[in-house]
Amino acid sequence: MTRSFIHEVRQMNPGVAGPDATNEQCKATFELDGPLGADLHLNKQMAMAGPRKNKEFVMRFIRELSGIRKDRQHIERFVADEQLIQHLLFFDQVFPANEMLVDELTAEGDRVICRARMKGIHGGAINGIPATGKAIDFPMVFGCEVERERIVNHWMIADQAGLLEQLGIANEKNH
Repeated sequence: MTRSFIHEVRQMNPGVAGPDATNEQCKATFELDGPLGADLHLNKQMAMAGPRKNKEFVMRFIRELSGIRKDRQHIERFVADEQLIQHLLFFDQVFPANEMLVDELTAEGDRVICRARMKGIHGGAINGIPATGKAIDFPMVFGCEVERERIVNHWMIADQAGLLEQLGIANEKNH
């Protein structure tokens, strides 16, 4: 820090950064308690609000689409990512009115990661496999990027082998 900078800090905060304060104390005082420190604190609060708002948005998205038949118009209220829209519509045909149960939700910046389970009844064909009527409950991890309260990008990892096993298909292929 330059000598004039230390002087300015001492001038702005004479009770906190007195004449005997070290450079590090002046720097800490400036960042936390000085006029710019208030801006830094506000920016930190705003930065923390972004991930919190994105988590709340993703939870609202999941709550509103969970356990109901999904249609494009309803999905597009939350999603701008065409691939995710197609994913959701496909899964709703195979597992009508499926539910997503959130186990954990984490956010950093504009990204949200959700560890969840999908529950439903196999009511439509999937990869040439006719509907079995069997209940499914399989784990997945879903990640997305949120911009202006819309999901603009996503990725998903699901336990496909576990799903096939629950449908009774994995065991048939092994015999």
